[in-house]
Amino acid sequence: MRIERLAGTGWLALVAGICLHAGEAGPAVDLRVPVSMDYQGSGDLRAPSLATVIASKIFRRIGVTLVWVDSGPCPPDGIRISLTGNTPATLQPGALAYALPYEGTHIRVFRDRIEANQPALVPHLLAHVLVHEIIHILQGLNWHSGRGVMKVHWNGADFAQMVWSELPIAQEDIDLVHLGMEKRARLTAVHTSQNSRVTEGESAALIPSGSIAPGSR
Repeated sequence: MRIERLAGTGWLALVAGICLHAGEAGPAVDLRVPVSMDYQGSGDLRAPSLATVIASKIFRRIGVTLVWVDSGPCPPDGIRISLTGNTPATLQPGALAYALPYEGTHIRVFRDRIEANQPALVPHLLAHVLVHEIIHILQGLNWHSGRGVMKVHWNGADFAQMVWSELPIAQEDIDLVHLGMEKRARLTAVHTSQNSRVTEGESAALIPSGSIAPGSR
């Protein structure tokens, strides 16, 4: 997520992404997403804690459940978020966060840049940044919508709505999330099957020729 300051407003706006098109699709898989968030450095944890609650609420509205787990046991198909501070000015200038949608796992959020905003806005802005980037991961795209949380530009009215309510997720984004999650589920199933076959092959190789395998008597 890249941002720029709007002249005379002090608010932040998102820079444009790549526009794509997709047809409608409904959820056909388990719509639970394991997510871990690694809070690096010191600071007040109340804003990140509230942000996860808000982000979970937004996703529940589209039938997706975020399952927050510790960073250590986050499963291979989970999403890993790093909240980092002391962001160098030369690192992605103007960005609040970035995701790796084609890699499908990692998000980095520049919490110091978010915390530079008005305190009342911070947890709500962080929540919407999390939602925005998680959607990129789930869709597997750099797509941006014309409205809602995936808009190219957030304006003053959007920031006010974040505080008092939440920005909606546009229907085309919901469709792309469901399509992306179906693809992730298929890939996970393929990887699981491949790993299972490898494990079985390794186990079989450990049994000497002519010996009796456990349970064969």
